[in-house]
Amino acid sequence: MKKCRNCQTDNDDSAILCKNCGAILYNPDETFTRINHLCILFGDVVGFTSLSETLDPEFITNILDVFFSKVREIISDRGGFINRIIGDEFMAVFGFPVYNENSIVNAFDSAIEILKFLKEYNFNPVSNNTVKKIHIRMGLECGSVTIGMDRDNPYSLIIYGDTVFFASKLEKLSDVDGITVGRNAFDTLKNTHNYKPLEKEDISGYTYIENG
Repeated sequence: MKKCRNCQTDNDDSAILCKNCGAILYNPDETFTRINHLCILFGDVVGFTSLSETLDPEFITNILDVFFSKVREIISDRGGFINRIIGDEFMAVFGFPVYNENSIVNAFDSAIEILKFLKEYNFNPVSNNTVKKIHIRMGLECGSVTIGMDRDNPYSLIIYGDTVFFASKLEKLSDVDGITVGRNAFDTLKNTHNYKPLEKEDISGYTYIENG
């Protein structure tokens, strides 16, 4: 059994998050550790700053609550978890604590499902008839990272390294409502979907092309 250091609840050995409080189940006595394989998915809402300046704060809060609730559900259903949310951007992790090639596929499938959700869902506040669509950019890369527990925040891991940097940069370079993957992720995903090379000199990546 895994005991949650945040609320002391016993959890199954296979659990990643505490069933009671949602804290990450990671040994607090472990120092920072180098992990050879981890998948990082970044997502950022496009134009959210300008959107928030023109809409009621309550509506903005409602949009983010609905959006992140669904994103969290999609990612959790595929074995990942959201490690942190900053404003309108999220960072999700797949392949922790156990990594395999399915971790890459699960991360990519999560990104696809997020796009499908945003295409189908209109964010409509109860107070008026304003309908807003949310658009997003996402970046995915897999590789080695250094990882440790944030002792001040049981709901977040501290993760750093080139893999995190590249995933974040790929997200910023991605098309609107697009997914751009790094070279490591592409090696696993290249035979399952269509892509176009990312035409940037300072970073290599491949942008997903939706069929049809």
